[in-house]
Amino acid sequence: SIGSRELPGSRLKLARMPSGIDAALNALRAEVPQHTKVNYNGFDGMKKDKPKPAECTIDPEELGVDHCKKIVKEQEFKIKKLKEKLAGLAPTKKNKPDITATKDQLELLTNDGNYKAALTYVRRLEDEERDRKRDEKDKMKDQQDEEALAMGVQLKAKKGGEAPAPKKGPKVEPSQAPVAEGGPFECDAEVVAVVLSAVDGSEDAQGQLQAGAGAGTYKSEIKAEVPSIISAGAENIQAKLKRAQTRDHALRTIRALLWAPPAVLPCMPAVLQLLEETKLKSEPSGNATDLCQELAKGGPRGLAVPELILPVVLGHLGAAAAGKWKVKVACMGILRDMLHRMETHTPMQLGLMMPKVMMAVRDAVGDARKEVKKEAEVLLRHMGQEVAGTPEIRTMADTIITSILDSANMDKAADALHRLSNTTFMNTVDSCSFGLIFPIVCRAMREQAHDTKMKGVQIVGASVNLIADPELLMPYLSELMPLLRECLMHPTESIQLEAAKSLGSLAAGLPSLCDDEIMPYLLDKLKSDEMNDDVSEVERRGAGLGLASVLLARRDLMSQCLYGTVLPRIEKGSAKEAKAGGLQFMQSIAHRGTQAFLPHLPKVFQTVLNALKEESEIITKQAKLAVRTFIEEYTASYPHLLLPRMQQALFFESEDARVHAMELFFYMNEKLGDAVKFGQDFLSFEALAVRQRHMLLSSIFIARTDKLPELRRMATLLWKERLQSGPKAKGEILPVLLQVLRSLKASKSKAQVVAADSCLAELTTAGDVTESDFDKVEPLAGVDGVIFAQPGDLGVSGIDLKQAEEPDAPPPPRRQTLTERAAKEVAEASFPGPLVEYIRVVICSACIEAPTRAGAEAAMEEDLRPLAEKKALAEKGSALEAFGLKPVLDRIFDGVADDEAKGPAASDDGDALVHVNNLRMMYGGGHLLLKDTTLELRRGRRYGVVGRNGAGKTTLMNTIACGGGSQI
Repeated sequence: SIGSRELPGSRLKLARMPSGIDAALNALRAEVPQHTKVNYNGFDGMKKDKPKPAECTIDPEELGVDHCKKIVKEQEFKIKKLKEKLAGLAPTKKNKPDITATKDQLELLTNDGNYKAALTYVRRLEDEERDRKRDEKDKMKDQQDEEALAMGVQLKAKKGGEAPAPKKGPKVEPSQAPVAEGGPFECDAEVVAVVLSAVDGSEDAQGQLQAGAGAGTYKSEIKAEVPSIISAGAENIQAKLKRAQTRDHALRTIRALLWAPPAVLPCMPAVLQLLEETKLKSEPSGNATDLCQELAKGGPRGLAVPELILPVVLGHLGAAAAGKWKVKVACMGILRDMLHRMETHTPMQLGLMMPKVMMAVRDAVGDARKEVKKEAEVLLRHMGQEVAGTPEIRTMADTIITSILDSANMDKAADALHRLSNTTFMNTVDSCSFGLIFPIVCRAMREQAHDTKMKGVQIVGASVNLIADPELLMPYLSELMPLLRECLMHPTESIQLEAAKSLGSLAAGLPSLCDDEIMPYLLDKLKSDEMNDDVSEVERRGAGLGLASVLLARRDLMSQCLYGTVLPRIEKGSAKEAKAGGLQFMQSIAHRGTQAFLPHLPKVFQTVLNALKEESEIITKQAKLAVRTFIEEYTASYPHLLLPRMQQALFFESEDARVHAMELFFYMNEKLGDAVKFGQDFLSFEALAVRQRHMLLSSIFIARTDKLPELRRMATLLWKERLQSGPKAKGEILPVLLQVLRSLKASKSKAQVVAADSCLAELTTAGDVTESDFDKVEPLAGVDGVIFAQPGDLGVSGIDLKQAEEPDAPPPPRRQTLTERAAKEVAEASFPGPLVEYIRVVICSACIEAPTRAGAEAAMEEDLRPLAEKKALAEKGSALEAFGLKPVLDRIFDGVADDEAKGPAASDDGDALVHVNNLRMMYGGGHLLLKDTTLELRRGRRYGVVGRNGAGKTTLMNTIACGGGSQI
């Protein structure tokens, strides 16, 4: 086309004419929609709109508060379940769709119109009720103050000051004295007045309070001094701390009442907030650090620290500090001192709280302020070097802490894993040590790399066995159990095996976890029927390994699970997956617990053999593997338990089942051939008795004439390979062979009759027997319908039965029993209201920590003595008697034995060269060799160490020689 331009030497301008191509392009531009935005996720038109939350369709006031509370409760239950599901999903690319979908569902539930309307209505009513109660409480407090002032209890006047005039208002009669919430007692007005005077700044009142219970002088008889002090202090001190003018008086009052933790512990959050102050007049150093450290002690013994103090301090490492970084830094210093004190007085509860401690410190490491981050790193290294009690962990603390601080660096985590997996532990793992390694192994278990995941599972398996007390694992279970379940379903069998061993150790140490969570999960996965057959087989294999490990650890559950669940599934299960899962479990239990499963073998073997007759290939495959496992584990020592039923299986009605049985019979004969010595054959080897050898050769001879070519081929091969002279063998076994044939012909099985006729025809043709002679032959008696069995062939000896005897179910943990009883008994007992919760905490804490009743009572006495009334303490002689706790403790400890140290004491005669109590020995990722064992070697004696291969003989001798144990 000709563009618009001027011709040379002319002013004439030619217009541009559109070509055909330009016209087509303009038409295309007209068809393209305007303002179409494109982003990295595609065109806006391709986006799917998120579903909008439902709008409100209810009137809360018409429905009423009860109906609204029901709506809120149901919706919050759904929200809680979704949050738990979201927490259980690992942040991986594979789970991203599920995480997104769950978050969308959570958003819909949270923003639901009816839920928000009902929640707003319920909260408004609750706020109104709270305000009403607060007004009533304030009114009662004013009346109480007026009464105290009216009675003339004015300690300021002792310095010559003039007492303030009482406020006008109605007087309160003594009979109308306020009753503290939660307990049957009346606040004494004189005592309350002393507390109020102390809070207002009276030094005399503060001195009187600091002297303790019974040190003050009052005009009238005081009946409830300590409860009145606690009640008045808890109500009034916090209010004074909020005002700068009265803050110093309140802090001095707190210091005066440190002997009464129930009075001052409610003020602890407010005092912690003052840690950023530097000019407090009441404190010598100008800040509240020293006072907070005294508060954090929680009494002489500190039994209330784990439940009442530690959570408050941990909260102020994070959100509770309200962004005050100086408060966080100071709280970490307080926490450091608390950890050492708890190590001495409350080590068990420190272990149970360690996950929360570690989480709070790790969160502080990621704080925005460098001061907080630095202090958290110092605290973390202090925990690794000073608080962790396992020497092996202390030696590698720097590596572990470095990995935790740089959690995104997998190389550092791999280095820590490598050191952990190659460390020989000569000591048990305490709670702090396990808390340090737990984040590393959890991350390793989430990795996709096989080696990393394998090391993580192995370390967890070893740690579960090495942990000082299995109950210390309870706080970690919410994170540990999903990871173990995931590893148990992993396609790699070695990873499944390590996860299964960890579950077995958990089941042994935590019986309630086993009964409530582990067993139901494994039995459900044992019949997995996923769409993909390979995935289902992997899951069933993992469940079989896990169930075998659990039952070997909890032998009391073996019979119930085996005969009540697994065998019925194999025999009568409607789903092929359930049958296959039961057979996979049989493989695992026979291989992992050969001796423990031995008494059950005669009862289950026929059921497993019958599974060869199933039509489903999934079932027959697992049945063959189960029988092969039985052959591998029991043929060498107990051939009589397998051989008769294996011979009987050669005459199944189904041709496919007979072929499967012959293949397994052939394999068993190969195993029996290992016992044949030079110059022997199946007619003369000593692994079987003479009659058993004749029975075995008779079944092989009969199978040589079977109509199935595959059976004939394998039977002929056995006859030729396992005998030096076939004719000699036939002549020697002929009497037994004829008895077997007579029994087969007399049976109701068509396959057995056909096999007998075929073999008898060959014998008759060869002239070995005549029909008249055969008619005179007596059939075999058999045992339980098994022709080839003799009395005693299908049973287990008494020695083997005793070795495999199932123990009783383990009792519930002593601490759990005591704490449950303590909570119930204290709630029903009659204690002054302000003391009820504190007494409950002290009793429960002492029951958790002390292994004996005497130790628990001594600890309670030490913490409760300052709170006892002086008069009652003088009369009774002990704080426990003064509070009337002896009958309560009798009911709590009724039938609960003291947890004495295991193992006998070392000899005192000087002949003991080595004496070790509670010896544990293991290798690899949880291969436990010895547990709770006492080892003693005495001077002038000779010892032999006997054990099967891999039992740990060399490891034990090396350990003794090197003095590796602390008691060696």
